[in-house]
Order: sequence, then structure tokens, then C-alpha cells
Amino acid sequence: MGTKNTLFIGALLLMGKLSLASSLFIDLQEKNNTTYLITLNGNKTYQTSNDLTINHLNEGNTHLVIEEKTRFNNGWGTTTTNTFLAYDGHVYLPHNTKVNTQLFNNNLSITGSSVLYTPPVTSNPYPTPNPPTCGTPIPQRPPFGQWGQPQAMDDYTFKQLHTLIEDEAFDKNKTKQLRPIFKQQQLTSNQIKQLLALYTFDQHRLEAAKLGFHGAIDPGSYFLVNETFTFSRYKNDLMAYVEKQHVQRPYRGNRNRGGRGQWGNTQQGMNQASFNLLLGQLEDAKFDSKRIDLLETVFKHQNLQSIQVRQLLKTFDFDSHRLDAAKKGYHAVVDPGSYFVVNDTFGFDSYSRRLQDYISEV
Repeated sequence: MGTKNTLFIGALLLMGKLSLASSLFIDLQEKNNTTYLITLNGNKTYQTSNDLTINHLNEGNTHLVIEEKTRFNNGWGTTTTNTFLAYDGHVYLPHNTKVNTQLFNNNLSITGSSVLYTPPVTSNPYPTPNPPTCGTPIPQRPPFGQWGQPQAMDDYTFKQLHTLIEDEAFDKNKTKQLRPIFKQQQLTSNQIKQLLALYTFDQHRLEAAKLGFHGAIDPGSYFLVNETFTFSRYKNDLMAYVEKQHVQRPYRGNRNRGGRGQWGNTQQGMNQASFNLLLGQLEDAKFDSKRIDLLETVFKHQNLQSIQVRQLLKTFDFDSHRLDAAKKGYHAVVDPGSYFVVNDTFGFDSYSRRLQDYISEV
């Protein structure tokens, strides 16, 4: 993207140490005679002609507005500047984390995240003993992609596919190209989202989105494609379709002795990039009912950690709806023994007690 334009914002704390706040990187397409105006939370504006990094931001949900200003030469020494809105939405910034994003076709996608600072590891004088093995030891599952598990399309191949679909003039031809690919190739939900963004009309985008769901390697993150629809009715149609599909939940380890999430089970929930986007969609939803509809699909196909469910429940307005979501979320967590962390999301103790009663009967 050419020369990187990096802005460092913030002040030094005592002892000359920098605050362990959050950081945001925006991958912007460099264009001739074009500058970008980026406004954070309605009060800080930055101007750049290419990529931008903003450091020392507060953690939490950040309102982001990106405008493009393009200057045209009208001849006779006069110029005209056109300004249009390229993006208006939210990005969730976890504490002490750099979130990488990319602006493409008026959609902002999270491409990754990394911890800014890791404290030095100190030796533990009281190491935790190995858990007992009752009979046959429980094998550890290798990383995803081994043992014959499918892997998503690599970046180089995906860029070729993206160009192929982009070059098709009509939506129907785009779907014709994608139909066999979705049957034979695994893609991430974020990759499918980028392909759907190339469509012109929602009705054709919906058809392709339904086909793409069966090619998604991470169906629990398929909510990402919702942002590509202009009209809510098509988004709701897709969510209803996904809810009816039967997809095997990712491996959660041994569920016998020790319970779920213990003795060899993977503790990995939703990856941070997908979780940030999900949290942003819940923040943008106007009603709790919409939040429940979205989470029902996620909880059905995706594993999460209890601490992640806690953050999602905080977006609800009413305890009664929060309780409904909390009951559904319990069946999706990889660490049910830690589910007590969601209790403090309720405004009234009576709802947290009702949740505990529900869990005790499961």
C-alpha cells in the first residue's frame, strides 16, 4: 500500500512507560488525489492518504467514520473535491490489543489482532499437578487442519477467486462461478463475506450466501456476512435458513469424567477477530430480540468461552432477554465451570438466581 503513515497518539505515564491501551490499524487503498478523513467517537479526526495506525486508544466499542475526499482537475486551474462516506460503524478494541482492519468496497473487515505487551513469565513455585487419568489417557486433539480436517482457501488463491468474481458483470454469473467452488472448497466466513460484497442486488446475494454457508469452514462465524445486505429482510431470511441447518459443532474434548472443558478439552472459544465483529453487530442492534436471533445461530454452531458470553450479554437492555440468551449460551461454552462470571451482567439478583437454577437442572 506504499509508504505507511503512522500516527502515535497519547502521553507517557510515570517512569516513562507507555499506557497499555489499545491500538487500531486501518489498511486503506491508496488512490490518486484521494485523502481519507477518519473520525473516532465523533471527536477525533485524522487525515491520511494511505494506511493508518492509531495507538493509545481506550478499550471498548469505538465508533469509526471514514470519508473519502477525491480532488478532480476541471481545467483552467480549477479543481473540484468530492466527499463520500466510505464506512460508518463500530470496532471493538480489547485492552492491550492491536486490532488490524481493512477497508474494502465500503466494508471494514477485521483481519487479525495481537497483544501489544506480554508481561515477563515468572516461575511458579507451586506448579499445578497433572490431572489424573482414569484408565486410558485422553488424547490431545492436534491443531485444526491435521487428522484430515479441511483447511480454508489460502490467501493467494482467494485473491485470484476474488478477482474472478469481481470481473463478472452480472450477479447471476457470479453465483454460477461460485456454486461449484462452495461445493468443493472450504472458505472462511470472512472470505465469503468479501465475495458477497461484490454483488449488486440483495436477492442474488442471499442465494449465494445460502450456498456459501455449506462451504464455510467456521459456520459459527457466519454472522459476519450479515453486513453485506442492504435490507434487513434478506438478512433475516439468511439467519432463518442457517438456523435450520444441522452442522456438527467443533470438537470440545472429553465430556465424560471432569465435565466439559476439563481434562484434555480445548479451551479455545471464538477467535478474537470474529468475536470483535460479533460484539459490534450486537451493539448496533436496536432491540434485544434482534440480538437473541443473532446469538441463537452463533450458539448453535460456535464454541465460546464464558468470559466471551459475559461480554455479549452486556449488550442487552433488559434482564429478561439477557436471561434467555444466557440459558442458550451455557450450552455453547467450553468452560461451563466458569459460567458464574456472567452473573454480574444482571441488574437484579433474581435473574442470576434463575440462571443458576436452570444450570443446576441441566
